[in-house]
Amino acid sequence: MKKLILPALVGSLLTSACAQKAEKVTASYVPTTLYSGESCKDLRLEQARIVAQVNYLAGEQDKKAQNDAVAMGVGLVLFWPALFLMAADKDESAQLSQMKGQYDAIQAAGAQKGCWT
Repeated sequence: MKKLILPALVGSLLTSACAQKAEKVTASYVPTTLYSGESCKDLRLEQARIVAQVNYLAGEQDKKAQNDAVAMGVGLVLFWPALFLMAADKDESAQLSQMKGQYDAIQAAGAQKGCWT
């Protein structure tokens, strides 16, 4: 029984601690009604702000994913207790998901108003 504990612990750590690449983070639902009262000009400005934020967060998320992949390789080969440190870093996926959802909502609200034609 004791022989199964360490592999199970390491296996669960491997699947839960690794950060996703930014492209795999899905958008959270944000209702378009949040932006329904905005003018086309305001929607374009907000869209530009969100695009900049998404690009920044995507870069940070990809760095985190890359660092986790390197730490995983080093941890598995050289020093497995280092794998426990992977979960200590901040993951940007929740905020990135929210910003992607806001972008989608702005796109939908702008399309309803005819802003993107």
